[in-house]
Amino acid sequence: MTTPPDRRDTLPDFDAPGEWQPGAEGSLRAFRKDLDVHGHDWRNLALWHMAVYRFGNWSLSRRSRVARRLTSKVYGVVAPLSSWFTGVYMDRCTRIGEGLHLVHARGQITIHPDCVLGDRVGIMHNVTIGSDQREDGVPTIGDDVFIGAGAVIAGHIRIGNNVTIGANSLVVRDVPDNSVAVGVPAVVRPKRGYGAASEHARKER
Repeated sequence: MTTPPDRRDTLPDFDAPGEWQPGAEGSLRAFRKDLDVHGHDWRNLALWHMAVYRFGNWSLSRRSRVARRLTSKVYGVVAPLSSWFTGVYMDRCTRIGEGLHLVHARGQITIHPDCVLGDRVGIMHNVTIGSDQREDGVPTIGDDVFIGAGAVIAGHIRIGNNVTIGANSLVVRDVPDNSVAVGVPAVVRPKRGYGAASEHARKER
C-alpha cells in the first residue's frame, strides 16, 4: 500500500471531496478483500462494521455536494450503531488498506482517526492504536501486520511490514520490517528467518 501524505483532516469538507479518496472502484475492491478475510460470513459483526466503514469512506469521495451530504447523513446514523454493537471505533477518515481483519469484533478496538493502516492488517480484541500524550502524532502501520489482544500502539511511530505485535504489548517506538514486538514496553526482535544471519545466508546461496 502506498502511504498517503502525512497531512490528515479528521473532519470532512462537504464542499470538496476529501484528499484521500479511493473512489467507488477502490472502495469496492477493498471491501472484496474484507469479505475474503472474514469468510464472506454476514453473521460476523466485524464484516458489517467493515461495510459501514467502507461506505463512509466512499461517501467522502462523492463529487456531488448533495450526494456527499446524503450519504454522510446515512453514515452518521449507522456508524454509531455499528460501534455500539461491535465495540469497534474507527472513523471513516482513517486510512485503511485492503483486507483489514477484525478477528474478534466483540471486544473494544479503538483506532485514532489520523492513523494509517496498510494492507492485510489483523487486529485482535481490546486493542488501542492512537496518540501518546507526551507528543503529537499517531502510528503508521505497514502491510501484513498482526496485532495481538490487548496491545497498545501509541505515538508518532512507524510499524513496518510483516510485523507481529504480541498480546498485551505496549509499543511506543518504531518497529522495523520483519520483526516481532513483545512486552511492556515492547522489545523488538527479528522474525525467525529474517535476522541478519539469515539475510547473510540468503546472499551466500
